[in-house]
Amino acid sequence: MLQADDQTVLPTQAAIPSPSISIVIPAYNERERLTTSLPAIEAYLLATRLDAEILVVDDGSTDATAELAATLVSRGQHRVISLPVNRGKGAAVRSGVLASRGEWVLVSDADLSTPIDEYDRLAAIARAENLDVVIGSRALPGSRVEVSQHIVRRVLGEVFNIILRRMTGLPYRDTQCGFKLLRRSRVEAVFAEMVIDGFAFDVELLYLCERRGLRVKEVPVTWRNSPRSTVSVIGSPPKMLFDLMRLCWRFRNRG
Repeated sequence: MLQADDQTVLPTQAAIPSPSISIVIPAYNERERLTTSLPAIEAYLLATRLDAEILVVDDGSTDATAELAATLVSRGQHRVISLPVNRGKGAAVRSGVLASRGEWVLVSDADLSTPIDEYDRLAAIARAENLDVVIGSRALPGSRVEVSQHIVRRVLGEVFNIILRRMTGLPYRDTQCGFKLLRRSRVEAVFAEMVIDGFAFDVELLYLCERRGLRVKEVPVTWRNSPRSTVSVIGSPPKMLFDLMRLCWRFRNRG
């Protein structure tokens, strides 16, 4: 059986039927934003009557993120997963996906930069085209960027995308949008193979999906930049490039 990374699950769940969808939310010091985003997600689930579980993955926060999340995710299927130390967004997402029980897994940023109701669009496309992975994109015709990033972040993102496409051969215009829908039965083995803990985990995910022949599609979504992004303009790009080189080196001699 596949195991998630070392973690503490609060509260313990047992003998609960598997939901149709698991919503995985990686969170590092996100106490303030979860105050509004979690109620918004729960309101959406109630309005649409989706059979869903919410998994908030606290990535070693120091601001009582886990405690707050536990008070906000009130229904029995919802869970908080606490990692003992801060490891990175990739580690948090990996833990959440491997602990999920839904037929589908929606990975969403804690700030809901992509509104939760965009799930409808991704799910409809996944069903219509029998896809395994659908990724939201801010860079396609039809994408609605209602609040844009600072120009420095936009330029860095575009440069990173050019580099990763040349190094990996991936065709996607936006690998880093934090809104992805995954067919759990097809991606569990992919997540078990992943090793990147930082922000470049998205590239590793898509690269491994391509290698395994999974059906992946990039679709336009609505997106509103959050001014409190945890991606450092100075520190994050070098780390992401280093992880990208690690990824390419790891598979350099494999077919």
